[in-house]
Amino acid sequence: MEQTDLLRELELEKARLENRKLTSEIDELNRAWWKRAGYLGSVVPIIIAIVGFLTALMTGFFDTRQVNLENDIAKLESEKARIEEQTDDLRTAVNDAYLRLKIAVSEYGYAANHIRVCGQIPNDVIDSVDRSAGIFPQLGEYADQLLDCIDTVHLLIPLVAEEYTRTQTIVDLIPVEDSLKELKPVRGYPSLLQANDDRVYDLDTSRFFDNIQAYEILRQSEE
Repeated sequence: MEQTDLLRELELEKARLENRKLTSEIDELNRAWWKRAGYLGSVVPIIIAIVGFLTALMTGFFDTRQVNLENDIAKLESEKARIEEQTDDLRTAVNDAYLRLKIAVSEYGYAANHIRVCGQIPNDVIDSVDRSAGIFPQLGEYADQLLDCIDTVHLLIPLVAEEYTRTQTIVDLIPVEDSLKELKPVRGYPSLLQANDDRVYDLDTSRFFDNIQAYEILRQSEE
């Protein structure tokens, strides 16, 4: 009897153990796959390895990006310096061309005024030349040439004046500093201009000279 009861107890205990095992297996199956102990145990090393790899990769990526960015900045700064240098060279060339053109226009204006003054020959003088040709036939050819020259000058006067005005307008439109616009050409010296403070600017040396230095330059140019 006792032996039979013992066997029953053992059978019951065995059944309970199997039941608990089955229940545990069912619970494990019902648990989300990422919560299972086996999965977590196997995936953690992989996650650690991936995180380490990504960290190293991103560090290298940003280091590379930083180097590339620094190189781009250096290139832009170099390009900026080159453009600024070209701009300075261009500005210098424009200023020089403006001043030389200003001198040329001044000389042109002087010549135009000279033509205008010389061309203002009184009509009685012209009539006198014409009469002289009639009185002295040997002077006829020269008188005709002189009268032709006078007619040519009369035709040139308005054309020269118009061209001078047009050229002066173009010069005034050139974008330069006001200090350059104030410079006035020195008559008879094709490379010198005078400032309002009496300093003299020399185009050949691109320098300003004070009164004494300017006097020496003018004196030497006359020798």
